[in-house]
Amino acid sequence: MEILFPSLKVGAIAGTCGLLVGAAGGIVRSAPTWMFSILSGGQWFTLGTSFYAVMFSLFGAGGQAIANWRAAKAANAPPSTGQGFWSRWSPIKALTDEDYVNLLEDKLLRVEADIAIVDEHIKELRESASQPKKAQYQEPSASNPPSSKQP
Repeated sequence: MEILFPSLKVGAIAGTCGLLVGAAGGIVRSAPTWMFSILSGGQWFTLGTSFYAVMFSLFGAGGQAIANWRAAKAANAPPSTGQGFWSRWSPIKALTDEDYVNLLEDKLLRVEADIAIVDEHIKELRESASQPKKAQYQEPSASNPPSSKQP
């Protein structure tokens, strides 16, 4: 009963579509439309009902066969090391204490190098600030008259 009612529903929908297509086919062929629609609706109902029942039964049986095969394969497999299939593509890996210490030392070295570079820049800026600035603007003189061009 569980499979009967849904397949009858699918068959009824397919049969209704068959009635409409059969009527259209009868009109196109200039034949009695009621006969074409009845025969076409009956065919579509039969195909829709049986296709639904058979195909979903096959899908269910196939799915159960795959589940049984995977369960048997897992039962016969040797114990897993915990690494798993995806472990070689995982971006996360387990670090030993020594690896972690080396990683932190490398990061500390990079930070100290960045601090040294910033200290050098600060030193250069202080030295350039303590030197007297050159005059960028020259007073116009007789030998150097001002130009009339505007920048």
